[in-house]
Amino acid sequence: GMGRNPKDVLIVGDRLKRDVIRADRADGFYLRNVWVEQGAFNDVDVVETNGFRLRHLVTAYAQNYGILTFASDHGLYEHIDAYKNGDSGIYPGSGPEGHCKRYGIEIRQVNSHDNVLGYSGPAGNGTWTHNSRFHDNNAGISDDSFASGHPGMPQDCSKWENNQVNSNNQNFFTNDRDA
Repeated sequence: GMGRNPKDVLIVGDRLKRDVIRADRADGFYLRNVWVEQGAFNDVDVVETNGFRLRHLVTAYAQNYGILTFASDHGLYEHIDAYKNGDSGIYPGSGPEGHCKRYGIEIRQVNSHDNVLGYSGPAGNGTWTHNSRFHDNNAGISDDSFASGHPGMPQDCSKWENNQVNSNNQNFFTNDRDA
């Protein structure tokens, strides 16, 4: 993005294509300073990528995930604002197998709010999440091993430090909203 902040460069999906931005086996992928919204599934999807950096992004109104990284390694989420996504704001799934000797996905200074789930990490191996906020979601975080078929099951290592997980339990499924 060429503007001063993400709001200066808006990329809007058509709600027909699965992802607004997809990096599939795009080693060294770097996305910075844009606002991405209206993905039919994901706003930003990084798959099987070795080395990625997602920095100063806003992701909103995706049907499922604001940002999904799957089966990727050597990645960084940094200064992300993810909100009003139909599933989770961020989803670092099937991370690298570092067995707590290394963390291949670092997540820092993320603000994930007003989603159904702030953080979803099925088989989120090798993730280090710190200095982030997960608030005003239906549920704050799910770091788990219950989704069968994901690479890296069962999950064996995530590290959480200096995060705020608060004021969740929002009810987005009221009769007024359904109407």
